[in-house]
Amino acid sequence: YNRETLVGLLIGLPLLYWLGALPQRALDIRLGDLSYGVFLNHFLVQWALIGQPLGWPALVTYLALTLMLSVAIQYLIERPVLRWRRQLRQVSPNGR
Repeated sequence: YNRETLVGLLIGLPLLYWLGALPQRALDIRLGDLSYGVFLNHFLVQWALIGQPLGWPALVTYLALTLMLSVAIQYLIERPVLRWRRQLRQVSPNGR
């Protein structure tokens, strides 16, 4: 391992352990719920903004579009699908 990896492990692992021990707050849960959508959608937004001038306005636009798309997909697709999945499990608890 190189020095950067070792420093990252020595600092990162205790930090992750400490952060995991903190009580969860509503904002933490909300951001965690959005993180997967942000991961998936940022590629689409980057692709849509190809050829646009770079700079702070482009960065703000990129972040705003990514967050808005992630929130929309969470409310319009992810939550209804999870609700439907829970309903299916209640109807058939044995998975049959």
